[in-house]
Amino acid sequence: MEKDLMKDAREASVLLWKKAVKKIPAKYKALAGAGLFAFFSQTANASPNVPTTDRHDAATEAKSPDNRKDIGRKTIRFVEAGGKYNGRDMKFAEMEAPDLGHLFESGMDPYVMGDNQYLGLYQMDIGATMKTFLFGLEGNKKDMWPGIAKDYPLLVALGKTEDARRSENFRTMFGDLSKTKDFREKMDAYMRIVKYEPVYAALRKIPDLDFDNRGKAFLATVMSAANQNPTPEVIAGIYDEALKRAKVAAAKQKRNVTTADIIEKSYDVRKEKWKLDNRYKEECRLALDWQKYEEVMTTIKLAREEYQKTSAKLRETLKRERPPAPISSLSVIKSPISKFIKISPQTVKRVIEKKGRQ
Repeated sequence: MEKDLMKDAREASVLLWKKAVKKIPAKYKALAGAGLFAFFSQTANASPNVPTTDRHDAATEAKSPDNRKDIGRKTIRFVEAGGKYNGRDMKFAEMEAPDLGHLFESGMDPYVMGDNQYLGLYQMDIGATMKTFLFGLEGNKKDMWPGIAKDYPLLVALGKTEDARRSENFRTMFGDLSKTKDFREKMDAYMRIVKYEPVYAALRKIPDLDFDNRGKAFLATVMSAANQNPTPEVIAGIYDEALKRAKVAAAKQKRNVTTADIIEKSYDVRKEKWKLDNRYKEECRLALDWQKYEEVMTTIKLAREEYQKTSAKLRETLKRERPPAPISSLSVIKSPISKFIKISPQTVKRVIEKKGRQ
């Protein structure tokens, strides 16, 4: 029975493997195979509470000496999958949604003052946007965003006017602060609250867009578009048109619309509206590769969870088929015979010889 169960476990593993790999784009199959092998190997003897792999887990696995030894080069390469985009090496496992905009707005350089009027990773305009970031929203919206004067009084003192915000001192301090975690979180929060949330609300009204379930790469493209024009109606118009075009293309191929379809069409619409063909070509390439990576990681995660459930059921079946031995069978019966059996052969021989001489 135990051999049959182990055979069933192996067959279940192979079936899960085939199902998972079948769904993965050809470009990623070799790396995904290594990833699946590593995850199945790690969970074969693990408890059902092993954490699922997300971005942080993946980065930790890649850097851990123990896991480097166990997983092997191919898997680490997969975990750190990425490439060179806009002149920089990008690793998908380490990227956050705002990074797409950072890469194509500022080249990841927080000191950049574009056209002498846009500053930092987000390329905030130093007029109204920077003023609101520093001093907060006005009137009854002050509570929504109070500004950063309380936390960064020196920076605010240097940026009281638009001309002052063009100074070398302000740009240098702003760039230096942008390298710290707290200041980055402040910028991210400001952009989300003031710029992005109204856009998100508009996108949620588009039927079939399913904005909240499209993943990190899709969200990154929305942020990037909102960086260039934060008007909710404008961004909603772009993605509404992108979805319509994606539906037409998918219908011709008799398949469902994918997130990658919408991403690709959104950049086509942006090209038509805002030109910048070279930027959007490269940005779309990064977004689509990142989306494929997310799909692969999701496939691995789901396959791993299914494998864990199957393994847990088989282990439970094994426990039922091999009940623990009764307590009575574990007790030791003491008797003269047991003592005799423990006498060495040499002693027995000497006793027999002695009896023979008598």
